[in-house]
Amino acid sequence: MKYFFFIILYCCGFTAAQTTSLKINEVTSSINERISVPVIAQNLNDAAAVSLKIKYDNQTVSFSGIENGAVNFQYSENDGVITIGWFDITLMNPINIQNDNLFNLIFDISSGSSTLEFLEESCEISNSLGEAIPINYINGSITTVTSVDDDNSSQQEYYLFQNYPNPFNSSTKISFILKGKERVTLKIFNSLGQEVRSLINSELETGRYNINFDAEDLSSGVYFCQLKSGSFSSFKKLILNK
Repeated sequence: MKYFFFIILYCCGFTAAQTTSLKINEVTSSINERISVPVIAQNLNDAAAVSLKIKYDNQTVSFSGIENGAVNFQYSENDGVITIGWFDITLMNPINIQNDNLFNLIFDISSGSSTLEFLEESCEISNSLGEAIPINYINGSITTVTSVDDDNSSQQEYYLFQNYPNPFNSSTKISFILKGKERVTLKIFNSLGQEVRSLINSELETGRYNINFDAEDLSSGVYFCQLKSGSFSSFKKLILNK
């Protein structure tokens, strides 16, 4: 009998419910940088209205806006709280995202790190029937790395920052820190692992470097940036969206 019941469920298309979640990514940056913090949605289906509040430390970072939204989100900021809203007035174009950016938060880093927390009691996402969608909220953070220009630069480690902007259209900035004089390579690979660009292949001094990557001749897609110096190697994912 239990096998017959299982067959009925399978044939009728019943499956285990998937958890819907919103996640603020954890991002590392340095002082006086502008960064993009992705907010990722997973298994978000038929979302017709979005109302979110995100708290941050406005003494250490400054909120500058939202970019790359799945829809045209409206937003405001007051005393360290970002309010984000959207409503599908036609009820014909809901948000459906399985695992991708809902939007990116833009911050200017002035003096230090900050947690990024959903104020869950003030957050709600509802479907086209007006029913609340249960959401698992995952908080994030911004962590700062001391600049090599500071007095303790001799203690600075190697670091490859996430490119900005990302996703990008045609050009983006890639920044990295070196703790010692060594031969450095900075290369770009496509999703097949094929090298498409060599940006640096030379000996560099200790310090911070900002490199402009011009991808005008490349097609849209996912790419990877690799920084190598001695035994250090680090990758970052780049998304070209023309």
